[in-house]
Amino acid sequence: MNLFRDAFCNSYRNKIEKDYFNLDFREIQTEDSFYLPTYFKDYEIKIPDDLIRNQLKLKIRNKEKSLELIDQQVHFYGYERSAYDYDKFDSYTEFHFADYVNQLLEKNPSDKRAFWVRNQRNVYFEYGSRKYYPDFLLFKDNQFYIVETKCEIFADHKKNALLSRLEHLPPDEDGTSYKGLLVFSIIFLFLGIPDIFFHWNGYLSYFKDNIVSGPMGDSNYLLGMPAWVYLLFINFPNIFGHIFYVLFIFSLIYWLTTLSVEKFVYKQLQHKKELFLIISCLIYACSLIILGLGATGNRLLVLLPFLTLLTGLFIRQIFVSRYKRFIIIFLFSLFLLQLAETANFVIAKLVSSPEETSSIWIQKHIAKGSEIGIENIPIYQSLPDVVLKEFYEEQNKISSRYMYQVIDAHTLKLPHFVIITDYQFDTEYLRDSVKKDLLQRLQKEHYRIVAQFSPYHGLYTVLGNELNYRLAGLTMTRPITIYEKR
Repeated sequence: MNLFRDAFCNSYRNKIEKDYFNLDFREIQTEDSFYLPTYFKDYEIKIPDDLIRNQLKLKIRNKEKSLELIDQQVHFYGYERSAYDYDKFDSYTEFHFADYVNQLLEKNPSDKRAFWVRNQRNVYFEYGSRKYYPDFLLFKDNQFYIVETKCEIFADHKKNALLSRLEHLPPDEDGTSYKGLLVFSIIFLFLGIPDIFFHWNGYLSYFKDNIVSGPMGDSNYLLGMPAWVYLLFINFPNIFGHIFYVLFIFSLIYWLTTLSVEKFVYKQLQHKKELFLIISCLIYACSLIILGLGATGNRLLVLLPFLTLLTGLFIRQIFVSRYKRFIIIFLFSLFLLQLAETANFVIAKLVSSPEETSSIWIQKHIAKGSEIGIENIPIYQSLPDVVLKEFYEEQNKISSRYMYQVIDAHTLKLPHFVIITDYQFDTEYLRDSVKKDLLQRLQKEHYRIVAQFSPYHGLYTVLGNELNYRLAGLTMTRPITIYEKR
């Protein structure tokens, strides 16, 4: 009850502040200013010997490998214009932007003052009860840029207003002025690549990542069949509904047969709508197949109108048959079967999720003040509600019941408790993964499973196994496993 109350109050307050409050700016006083050396101090880091003075940012050009290193919180060396010798990032966008801005500053070697620094909650702006931490600070041509690298759909208009307001600040005594750089707008407009505005080969990189590098990653999955076969005969039925998908296949066969038998030209003119829908559907389907296993989730929404319209036209066509009564009974039976399948997803929304039940277990069985290991990036791991809430409160210096450490297989010392999500997917259906390496280390160091929490079993009845459940992308809920060191 307390967890629900806190979550509701926090969500309600954020909604009010985001949509109904107006920012009331005041003049910046001397005491408001940030002296950067005070907030960006030198600090020591521990890294493996083979990563000292590494050149990973130059060697790794594959997006998938870069993402793997970012998820492991690897420190990259060699950014000449960075304030630090080593830098780590939370997203590929940040990594890509750092590479770009470093090259930009290096083009003018005579400007020795130019630099950039990754802001790891060192400095912030305040509005309402919130603190806004920009991603980067950039100094160039006697001007400070406050940089945010979010995609536009994740942007907060209050943050945007703060960034825009910086342009109205008067210069400092030494002539330094300020500017908020809305990188997220450029990222959204130009397909996620900042330097595409300056270099046309950014388009080639984008399409390579999505059409070449993406499908190449399909080889890491243990499917037991070609990816396109898995998509067409397992994944698509799981996503669209098995009954509906089978009905569509019959509809497609019917229309292809109708348009290809006798009097082709006459029938082609008679069924212009159906012909247009079939050709359009096949074009979209072919464009998705080349994406490999990436052709799932929201990308499949483009096919849904074609499937629905072709199936509806097929049903209307067979209704003129003399077996109309039998057809109605048959279709109604199919409708009930599809409804039963759909009901499993509705029930899954109503019952307690693993995030809820595991939160209750943790608070009952793990002593206050214990340190818990979690994987990176926490917000994408489907962690227990209490863990996710407290981890991000801890980042804002708010006291919490437990302490948290982001870990991987290379962490020097693992905490007494470790939370792993969706371990079965990685161990059984992936050849290599960061999670798989971590699980092997847990086994070597004699960690044991003390609690497991799974999504509603009806989802597995419909989808079949953990592989289908994950690749369908119909829910973000994942199985949660809690380990304790013996």
